[in-house]
Amino acid sequence: RKSLGSDSSIDLLASGSKDNTVRLWDISNVPDEKGSCLAVGTGHVSAVTGVAFSASGGFVVSSGADKLLRVWDVERVLNTRKS
Repeated sequence: RKSLGSDSSIDLLASGSKDNTVRLWDISNVPDEKGSCLAVGTGHVSAVTGVAFSASGGFVVSSGADKLLRVWDVERVLNTRKS
């Protein structure tokens, strides 16, 4: 469970896609409801082939067919979405 500040917490899932994006999903209510996409990270120029959370849960690392590794700050990606 990843805390988003204040008193709320959610379960996050990170996914990578052929559309070159990394997405963060709220899966707190799965399987009762569908997960909702909270944020989309762009930066790869080819398909994202792997994603993993850091041990602390504060970062997501993604790899792509573009042979790049990208490190995403979860809080920053979520806050960027809200702007």
